Amino acid sequence: MARSPSLPSRLVLMLAAEMVIGALAGLIAANAVMRPGCSLPPPGVPEEAIGRSVPISAAQACRIIGRPLPVVRVPDGVALVGLSAGIGAPARAGMVRMTFAKGARNVATLDLARVGIPRGNLRVNNTVGTMPADVATALVADGNFVDVGYHWFRDEMMFTLHIALVDGITRTAADDMAASIH
Repeated sequence: MARSPSLPSRLVLMLAAEMVIGALAGLIAANAVMRPGCSLPPPGVPEEAIGRSVPISAAQACRIIGRPLPVVRVPDGVALVGLSAGIGAPARAGMVRMTFAKGARNVATLDLARVGIPRGNLRVNNTVGTMPADVATALVADGNFVDVGYHWFRDEMMFTLHIALVDGITRTAADDMAASIH
């Protein structure tokens, strides 16, 4: 006949369980303070994201890039309309795309990449805020608009922003949007 554990050993087990639960609660609280907006445990990104883009949540985006999404000041009438991952590379490579629209028209994309691209590979011809950057404009013939592209590094992250100068969005507004990203 099996004996049940004695009272002192049950107390030790209960105390050990409470200590584990307390340590886990402390870890969750520390994560919330250190990385607000990121979930613990981190949500995964579906494997089907490999090689293409799939919609994701802000918590998944945070997990992919290792930090909360940046704050972006947008021109009047422009709003964040989508988050996606994959974008031609495995999601685990650390790429997230934020898509912005004005009305029903997509007007800007911000790609965030946590990849090992040496800073020396960036052609510098301008600045975004105080950061050295590559800024270029191109006429998009099939869309009949000018696209302004900004590429820069900050805090071990590569930022790539493309803004279409359409629907009243000016070059000054585009520059201000780029400079606002933190």
